[in-house]
Amino acid sequence: MYLIDTNIFLEILLEQEKEKDCTKFLEEIEDECYISDFSLHSIGVILFRMKKDELFLKFLNDMFLNTEIIRLSPELYNNLPEIRKSLDLDFDDTYQMEVAKKFNLKIVTLDSDFKKVQDKIEVMGILKNYLFSIKIIVFQDICPKWGSTYKVIRDPLNNKLKWEYKEKSI
Repeated sequence: MYLIDTNIFLEILLEQEKEKDCTKFLEEIEDECYISDFSLHSIGVILFRMKKDELFLKFLNDMFLNTEIIRLSPELYNNLPEIRKSLDLDFDDTYQMEVAKKFNLKIVTLDSDFKKVQDKIEVMGILKNYLFSIKIIVFQDICPKWGSTYKVIRDPLNNKLKWEYKEKSI
């Protein structure tokens, strides 16, 4: 299940550079998609500011066919300042991260700021018609005797675990 970030929809609506990649992803996705209320409001603000009211209405009609709107409960807003401070995110990224965490969703985004939260939630991006995922380190340790490092990594795209081992160079 995916939380689609604001920039994915804006890329398509405003016919920007990665429009085709974002469109292809949304057309081919077979899992449930969600949009946060914050993203929906942000898209509305941007399109209204650009006097693209009809485009906003078309977006709403298309979006409501396949996407559910979700929001944070009021008590979860109390977590946002601490998250922002600890991860150095702006409000919209903090909000999106907390929504994804609350609903156990993978964020699909073009925003590189989400690299900062890859150990907290699953983050996916769109690049050249491919969905890519940021690998999440599940476990990492250093062998005290030999100094070699090993880690277990989970790939959110296929949910498989992979073992990596690196010998200490002498």
